[in-house]
Amino acid sequence: MKNAQIFRTKSLIILLAILAFLSNALAYTQTSTNPIIGVKTGQWAKYVGSEPYEEYEWMHVSFTSINETKVKLYITFNVRRTSYQSTSSQEKYHKSQIIDVKNGENNFFLFLIPSNLSIGDFIPVPLSYPRLVINGIESKEYAGVNRTVMWTHSLNMPWGGEGIIYWDRNTGLLVEILARIGNCLFSSLRLIETNVWTTSWYENLTKSFASLSPLILSVIVVFSSISLIFAKKTKIINKTKKIRQKAKFLTILAKLLMPIYKFLQRYMGRILVAFGFFLGAVSIMTLSQFDQLVFSLNSILAIVLIIIGVLIHTDAWAQAWTEKGVKIDIGAILIALAIILFAIAGICAIYRTIGATVPYKTYTGIGPSKQTSEENIIIEVVYLYPYASIASTLATIALCFAIYGFFVKIFHLS
Repeated sequence: MKNAQIFRTKSLIILLAILAFLSNALAYTQTSTNPIIGVKTGQWAKYVGSEPYEEYEWMHVSFTSINETKVKLYITFNVRRTSYQSTSSQEKYHKSQIIDVKNGENNFFLFLIPSNLSIGDFIPVPLSYPRLVINGIESKEYAGVNRTVMWTHSLNMPWGGEGIIYWDRNTGLLVEILARIGNCLFSSLRLIETNVWTTSWYENLTKSFASLSPLILSVIVVFSSISLIFAKKTKIINKTKKIRQKAKFLTILAKLLMPIYKFLQRYMGRILVAFGFFLGAVSIMTLSQFDQLVFSLNSILAIVLIIIGVLIHTDAWAQAWTEKGVKIDIGAILIALAIILFAIAGICAIYRTIGATVPYKTYTGIGPSKQTSEENIIIEVVYLYPYASIASTLATIALCFAIYGFFVKIFHLS
């Protein structure tokens, strides 16, 4: 009887061990046999990092081809030239690598893993790496967008210490690495820019909706001023007398609004110029290192209002008014448009956003008065200039408009 009980106990222990092994094997099989690759050919990601990556200004990873579970990466390293000296070449250099998302072969940087993993799923890593599992899922912001990320934490990371690695859950793209020694962060790598996901102009505007009232008011003023000027010159008010005679309500309303209407007709150009300067002051007050969207829009619209106001006040945009309509001064319009495009090009050139804040380690060397080296942590802010590439194009177009506008004005071709 006693032997039978011992046998049943041992059998139960063995059965539990087998079940535990099968469950782990099943989890590993699910993540390794049917990996979901969440990126597409042609997509890319850009990273900045601290030690041991501080000698690189940035790293750019492109996914050039995908064949089943094998993904070809094209990695570009841009070496810093000033703040940090590299022990290797001072030029850009490139590296091409094929990784297998299914079994982790050659995936030493873990730039890409299967997407949509769940807590407890195993992460395919190279054979020389310790086993890693997904420990949690949360929401964090990367490259300007809130993303659902999955992360793993281990005291025995591939670099031999503690760390946390984050991937975007929907795509499996690496977004951040935090490596630690003890309680101190000594290395980091963070995604700052990508075309895998992008922010729309609508999302950027809604984030700063409270600051957009001057923009909305400016648009209303512009359209109102244009309609009033055309009403003045084409005598639309006289054409509406017959309608007002038939409707007593319209007559009363017209009498109440006529003083305001006449005032706006007379001083609309000056009002637009004044409102443009007001909007320019608002843009300066909204200038921020963290979010320059409102500043940029306010600045552009301020210049537009000032230009339109000057054209209206001086009647420079119209050569002549007749009963049939208006003869527009093409030269003046082109010059005004060139000024506006130059302003937009300038705003695009200086517009910047914060990509990441990265800690760097520097060491004070041993000298005549110092017998030991000291470690200093410097937090560097990495800025992105997302629209700088189109600034030169806009400036070129503006220059063409300006030259042609002056040509038209000089030779009176309009």
